[in-house]
Amino acid sequence: MKPPFANSYWLEPGRIICGEYPRDFDDLSDHAGMTALLAAGTRVFVDLTEPGELKPYDAIARNTAQTMGLDPRALTFYRHPVRDVSVPKNPQEMQAILRTLRRGRHRNEGIYLHCWGGRGRTGTVAGCFLSDVFGRKGQEALDLLGERWKACAKSADSESPETNEQRQYVRDWPPEGLHGKERIRGALLGAALGDALGVPVEFEGRGQRKQDPVAGLRGDGTHHQPAGTWSDDTSLVLATVAGLKQAGDCDAEAIMGQFLQWFENGHHSPHGEVFDIGIATRAALRRYQSGIPATECGGTDERSNGNGSLMRILPIALAYADDPALVNKAAAISSLTHAHERSRFCCAFYCLVVSDLLHGSPLREATAFAWDILDHRWEFSEAERPRFEALHPDRLFSREEDAIGSGGHVIDTLEAALWVNDRHDNFAGAVLHAVNLGDDTDTTGCVAGGLAGLIHGESGIPTEWRKALVKSQELESLSEDFADFCEREARSLFIPEELE
Repeated sequence: MKPPFANSYWLEPGRIICGEYPRDFDDLSDHAGMTALLAAGTRVFVDLTEPGELKPYDAIARNTAQTMGLDPRALTFYRHPVRDVSVPKNPQEMQAILRTLRRGRHRNEGIYLHCWGGRGRTGTVAGCFLSDVFGRKGQEALDLLGERWKACAKSADSESPETNEQRQYVRDWPPEGLHGKERIRGALLGAALGDALGVPVEFEGRGQRKQDPVAGLRGDGTHHQPAGTWSDDTSLVLATVAGLKQAGDCDAEAIMGQFLQWFENGHHSPHGEVFDIGIATRAALRRYQSGIPATECGGTDERSNGNGSLMRILPIALAYADDPALVNKAAAISSLTHAHERSRFCCAFYCLVVSDLLHGSPLREATAFAWDILDHRWEFSEAERPRFEALHPDRLFSREEDAIGSGGHVIDTLEAALWVNDRHDNFAGAVLHAVNLGDDTDTTGCVAGGLAGLIHGESGIPTEWRKALVKSQELESLSEDFADFCEREARSLFIPEELE
C-alpha cells in the first residue's frame, strides 16, 4: 500500500501511518504532506516531539481539512513527548502512547504517528506497538518494522529505530510483569470461581449476606450442588470458547451450536446436566431449535435485558481484544440471546474494559477507555443514553454500595462487577464482595471474577480455591489452550506486506 508521501510509511495499512513532522518548514500555504495525510484518512495525530522543539501544526491541519471539505472538529491531537534520540523515561510513558494508538484504532480513526524525522522515536513506538497489539515480540518486531520502513524514502540511508538503545528497548518490550497469557488464564479461572462462590447463595438478598457473608466455596444451598460447582454462566463461557475454537473465528452459528450442545446434552457443564438457565437464553435456544438462524434468535424487547449475554461475553473480549471490530463482535454475540440495545452496548463496554486491562491499564483508566470509545462509536437511542452516561467512571466509582444493584439486570451486573474491583486490590476481596452483594450472586461473581482474574492474573487467585473447582484440571488446561488461541488471533491481525 503506497504511503501518502515520500518520508512516511504504513505501519498498519489503512489505519496507522508513521513518518516525519507534518509541517512544511518554509510555512508555505501549500501543505501537500498534510493534504495527503488527511486524504489517506488521518484524523488522529500523535506527536512524540517535546514542547517547543518544532512549530505547531494543528492550525494547518484544521485549515487544510476545511479546505478539503472535512470537519476540522474531527481531528484530535495528542502529544507524548520523548527526548530526541532517546526512549521514554519509564514504561508508563510508553504504555500511555500505545494506549492512545489502541484507542484510535477502536474508534476507527486513521492515525499519524511521528517525531521530527520519523526514524528514532517513531520507530521505537512503532516496534513496541507491533509487540503490544500483534504479539510480534523481540527481534521479530524489529524485522517486521524494517520491512515497513523500506517504503519510506529515508530508508535508503538510515535505520529505524535509529540507535542501539532504541532497538534494544523494542526487543525488551513489554517490561517484566503480568503478560497477556497469564491474564487470560486468570480471567477464565476467575470467572468460574466467582460463579462457583455465588451458586450456593443465589437469590439470597444483601441483608442475608451481611449476616452470613460468603468467605469461601460452599456446598448445597440454592441449587443443592457440591462445593466448587459452577453454573450456566461458566458453561456458556466454555461453550463460547468451544465455538470460537471450532470455527477458528467469531462465528455465530458455531457458538450457538455449542450453546445447544450444553442445553440438550449437558456438554460444558460441571456434572453433565443443566441445573440453571435464564429465561431469555432458554427462549433463544428454543427458537434456534425451531430452525431460526442464530443471528435472529435473541429477544429485542425490554425484558431481554437480563445479564445472560454479559455473563458469557468474556471469551470474545479476550480473543479479539485489539480487533477494531471488537465492539461489533461483542454486540453480535450478545444478540444470539439478548439483542436489545442495552444488552448489546453493555457487552461491548465490558469487552473494551477487558481489552485495556489486558494491556495492564488500571481499572479506572480502562473504564474511561471503554466509555470514550463507545461514546464515539455507538449511536445511542434517546432512552439508552442516560444508562450509558451512568457508566462514566467519575459517576460510577463515586457511588456508595447502597447505590449498586446486584439483581439480574445487565446494567446492575456490569456496574457491580466494575465497582467491586475498584474497591479491592486483590482477587479474593473483589470476588467475595461481588457475591456478598446478594441476589444474582453467581452471575455478579462470574462477571466480577473475570475482571479480577484478568487484573491479578492466575497467580493472584487463591490456589486452594482454584483446586477446589469442579473439573479444575480440565478448566486449567482449557484456559491454557484458549490463551494460546488468543495469541494466535492477535498475531493474525497483522497483515503481511505481500497481502496488502
